Amino acid sequence: KNFTPPTAAYVEIDEGGIGSNDTNCITLLHFDNNATNSSSISQTWTKNQYVLYSSSVKKFGTHSMYGQYGAYTFESDPNPNGDFVNNTGIFYNYLTGDWTAECWFTTPDGNASYSSVLFSLQGYNTGFGYYPYFDIAVTSTGFYLRHATVNTDFDYNQFFTATIASNVWHHCAVVKKDGAISVYIDGVVKASGIAWTYTPNSAWNYSVVGTYNYGYIDEFRFSNIARWTTNFTPPTIPYV
Repeated sequence: KNFTPPTAAYVEIDEGGIGSNDTNCITLLHFDNNATNSSSISQTWTKNQYVLYSSSVKKFGTHSMYGQYGAYTFESDPNPNGDFVNNTGIFYNYLTGDWTAECWFTTPDGNASYSSVLFSLQGYNTGFGYYPYFDIAVTSTGFYLRHATVNTDFDYNQFFTATIASNVWHHCAVVKKDGAISVYIDGVVKASGIAWTYTPNSAWNYSVVGTYNYGYIDEFRFSNIARWTTNFTPPTIPYV
């Protein structure tokens, strides 16, 4: 029977939702030389003055995000100095349920020993600094999970061993499922069963990708579901 030939390129379909920009995708940043969020949810991301785009080092697409103690941060009204303003972060409404924050990252030779924060949720209070606070930070020997409600001390500051090789792209996924945090590096669980004890409120003023990042980040996605609960094979294509 006759048919109408396709008018667009074929795309790979990921039935498991791992490699897709689906309805559970809240934020999708390709970092292709712009701050565009590619998910279906309208939001504005703005990079601060210390962040660059790299066309020579990237995992997918045309560029990645490159920082030297910079941050790629969601702000509705950033000031010229790159400081943060009081603004409810885009992820705030999703933190009480299951969620997944993930990205690809790589650190160059000589910089892997620095702590690079891949993802953080932060509040801002002029009397207490950037609190409450939650982040995941990587070094050459592993990663930290940190959570604080006030600036006096971390509620937890745990280090987990993992091999983070320089000049190699690694996939990192932080998954919250049923009130507990798990962390996967290159699809292998490195930490699990970490209690998420803080109930989000309006103090979570902004969400950050790449704070004090010594290296490159690509293909950041935040989802309102737990994408993985067991070891998995990281995606080999960009999310579409």
